[in-house]
Amino acid sequence: AARMRTALPSSHLLTVEGSGNHGQFVGGGDCVDAAGTAYLVRGELPAEDRSCPALPPPGPDTRTADPRGHQTPRPHAALT
Repeated sequence: AARMRTALPSSHLLTVEGSGNHGQFVGGGDCVDAAGTAYLVRGELPAEDRSCPALPPPGPDTRTADPRGHQTPRPHAALT
């Protein structure tokens, strides 16, 4: 991602500090969700590179009834 950011000088990079997961949008993190929603709904890009905090890892109370133990993302607001 950092190399692509360098290759595209007019781009901006949104990173999530402390997370090894690449799927962050609509995952319950207000910082990432706000940036993604601003782009999708209003076409607004960040003015500069930005860093968001990672969400804490899911705990046992966030597991679904799925016997494989897949995690359910935190509910999020509709994109309006």
